[in-house]
Amino acid sequence: MGNLENLDFSLTAIIQATLLSASLSLDAFAAAFAYGCMGTKIPVKSATIINIVCTLFLAIALIAGAYAKSFIPPIVGSIVCFLVLMTIGVIKLVQGIRNKPTSESLKKSESPESRHNTLRPIEAAIIAAGLSLDGLAAGFGAALGGVNSLVMLGSSLLIHMVAIPLGCILGRQLSLRSGYNIAWLGGAVIIVLAFLQIVA
Repeated sequence: MGNLENLDFSLTAIIQATLLSASLSLDAFAAAFAYGCMGTKIPVKSATIINIVCTLFLAIALIAGAYAKSFIPPIVGSIVCFLVLMTIGVIKLVQGIRNKPTSESLKKSESPESRHNTLRPIEAAIIAAGLSLDGLAAGFGAALGGVNSLVMLGSSLLIHMVAIPLGCILGRQLSLRSGYNIAWLGGAVIIVLAFLQIVA
């Protein structure tokens, strides 16, 4: 993840790294929200597994990106970072808009048969691996762009720690009849961050 003295700890860099972590954690929040709406509980152990797996994948990507950065000119790194983040952002934005819950799916999610399910640790690990795919690409691209890796990892741990139980609680408390759809927000934030890579 690079030498500590080479990391940018300016306020702008910290905000940028935190926002990127937050945007990536929206997938975990949305997944937890969906499980909560189906009456599925996410125990502390399963939530911790999701958090650790997602952050571990991100760490691997950041290390790989930092290593590759030493062989790539800064301007090329910024361009690659922009392209990677922009691609992920557009995909997540489109998916978020298109995957808005339907009334039929909402009725199924409220089925009394699913009110007492619990997300098992092995299931949590599988879900986390799927949620981490975006993090792999985004982390690699972010490292090429010079995003502060330590701040990004730290904020990822903290944000996931809050996002997962919060999403589950909100999902259990709120019915999806209102059709809330936040999946697109993560894509929008990542697109903004992509543009910041070429204008900063």
